[in-house]
Amino acid sequence: MVEADVLRGLFSLRFGLIIAFLGLIILFAFHLGALSIDILRAAEEEDRGGARRPGVGPSSSSGMLNGGRVEKIGVVRRWVARDSDDGTESNETFWLENGPFTNQNFLGRKGESHYDAGFRFHLGALSEGDEVAYARLRFASHGGSITSSADLLIEGVRQISPSSFSQDDRPSQKVPKTFATVAWNITETWDPGWEDQALYYSSPDVSPIINEILAIPGWGSGLQEKTLILTIDDLSSSPNNNYVIFEDFDTSPELSAPVMLDVYRTVYDTFLGKEMLGRPTDSSVTVNLYSLIDVDLFVQHGESPDILPFQTEVYSNQPAETPIEIVIDGLAPDSRYYYRIQYKRAGPGAFEAGEVRTFHTQRTQGSIYTFAVQADEHLITRYEIPHNMQGQALYRTVLQNMTADNPDFLISLGDFAFPESQPNAPNMQEVVERYLLQRNYIDDICHSVPFFLVIGNHEGEQGWHYNSYPGSLSVISTMGRKEIIPNPFPDIFYSGSTELVPEYGLRENYFAWEWGDALFVFLDPFWPTTRKPFGVYGSFDGWDWTYGKEQYDWLYTTLNESDARWKFVFTHHLTSTYTEPFWYPYGRGGIEVAKFKVDGQPSFEWGGEDETGEDVFSAKRPGWSHGPIHDMLVSQNVTVVFHGHDHFFARQDLDGIVYLECPGATYENYGWGFRNDGNYKYGTFHRNSGHVRVTVDGTDSVQLDYVRAFLPGDGTNGEIADSFTIE
Repeated sequence: MVEADVLRGLFSLRFGLIIAFLGLIILFAFHLGALSIDILRAAEEEDRGGARRPGVGPSSSSGMLNGGRVEKIGVVRRWVARDSDDGTESNETFWLENGPFTNQNFLGRKGESHYDAGFRFHLGALSEGDEVAYARLRFASHGGSITSSADLLIEGVRQISPSSFSQDDRPSQKVPKTFATVAWNITETWDPGWEDQALYYSSPDVSPIINEILAIPGWGSGLQEKTLILTIDDLSSSPNNNYVIFEDFDTSPELSAPVMLDVYRTVYDTFLGKEMLGRPTDSSVTVNLYSLIDVDLFVQHGESPDILPFQTEVYSNQPAETPIEIVIDGLAPDSRYYYRIQYKRAGPGAFEAGEVRTFHTQRTQGSIYTFAVQADEHLITRYEIPHNMQGQALYRTVLQNMTADNPDFLISLGDFAFPESQPNAPNMQEVVERYLLQRNYIDDICHSVPFFLVIGNHEGEQGWHYNSYPGSLSVISTMGRKEIIPNPFPDIFYSGSTELVPEYGLRENYFAWEWGDALFVFLDPFWPTTRKPFGVYGSFDGWDWTYGKEQYDWLYTTLNESDARWKFVFTHHLTSTYTEPFWYPYGRGGIEVAKFKVDGQPSFEWGGEDETGEDVFSAKRPGWSHGPIHDMLVSQNVTVVFHGHDHFFARQDLDGIVYLECPGATYENYGWGFRNDGNYKYGTFHRNSGHVRVTVDGTDSVQLDYVRAFLPGDGTNGEIADSFTIE
């Protein structure tokens, strides 16, 4: 046994080295391409009215994206547009346009050097006299070292149209400075990101400085037009190293943005998580919000969009950057309701009314309704960096197509926010940021369509990541997800996991409920999997994928006690796997790995068979008395198993169950994803991208449609690629 373990470890290490080597080759090859090189260069041209680069940057009903500018309703995001607009000043003497090291700016004290910084932004969307509610600088980190605290001071330059920096016009020479200043104390070292996925850190609110500059008579009327400058001075007195490093503007095809300025014009714009519905029941729904500032708010609701006679209590002094959850209850079953939030900055002042939204309580039996399913959003490159704009535009198209379906709710099959990525989220703040990125998209629909999330592998909540300490990836990933996504927990309406984890309580990872004539069951194969089955340091044993005994017993009880006509099961991937190269066994595959009889493959926990087809389930899972997962689902008359992970559309049938691999939502290459890696052979297959629309017609039928999404000129958006009915 020891010898086998040693050999397995050496085998795992060999694969790890191969993968690392291949990764370096791919990274090098990517840098040879100049696909994005002129996109950032085009930002300054955009400021002066230049045309948008063809094929780069979507326009949608929710906003406009132009080169170095992202503008949504009331929100302006600008990043440094050219090399002379940012840099580092060393010891108030030397201007380093590209930073002390190539394309890396410094802030703070390092050895005998003090590093200050300056940034100029083009803000064509703002005008003299405007007043904004909040603003912050965003930095793509390259690391640094904080031994105690980097004590910084942010100021602005009181000029109507300041020019770029130079040695003779560096930040310390830019005068006069604003009366408004903002102190910033950085007490923890910044984690460095990867080149193709930055980790971003934020400054405190700099809106007092921005507002002072916008109030200058004639601002924006000079030769440089609507520009403003912010400087950051190092005030550190400690002789120790206390500095951070961040991305400088660069003309090479970097995939992380230089310094950005995010401006939120109104109080409503500060809600990075706007109205999002979750946990709908027969008598209630939960509204989740997340703001950058302290707020007061309440919710009005009623059965007519014109008359909202009821309201919740007032939630006063809700702290900034903390989730807000308001339950609207006392509702009638199977009813359409309307609501809106009333909000204001915490303290005195009048409330402002949000838009009227809507939702439907639990349908009764015999009802006709629709729900939507999306999968594998994979928005891993954040803050709308140019190279991924096509995928982001396609995602908004998918969401618009869903909105047209008027679904009762939206289900994501996971790989939604990517706390586990490259790099992994180093702290809970970063987890929250990655979920809030997704909220920027799904809030377009989920203000009126409740949302449910299946846990995916990139949600980072695997049992093998759990180390029972506050910073473990599994802990921070789950805590961050629970703040931003209102998944159900067990109560009189929902059943689910009752496990209490010391760091955060209930997991909200698997659950079930009934809606009309259907039972919905969500499963999680990640938290119970405590030994990594694949890749570097993996066991290479497909039997390590598991739902765990507790979830297994709950699944049987839930299915067995339900009299629903239709039973839908949702899981990111099966607890079986195709033995693909390198990352075997990564959870790929459909019916080919569900039972040995389909394609001669071992089916592990899902089908209970080994590589010879022998049923070894009772030996591998002693005490699991209801048989392999597939057999249980067959005996309990499950209608459809919805799964993701493999990034394309596949409709397959096995023993009376439809296995539906759901397409990715963001793949602008419209490819086949991991069809080959999953060894899919039998069924109906289609390329990405889009969503699945499901219509339940009482007890009579269920219709499933694959609704394709295309960017303009790529195909017929909204076409039905596959449609089938179950009766």
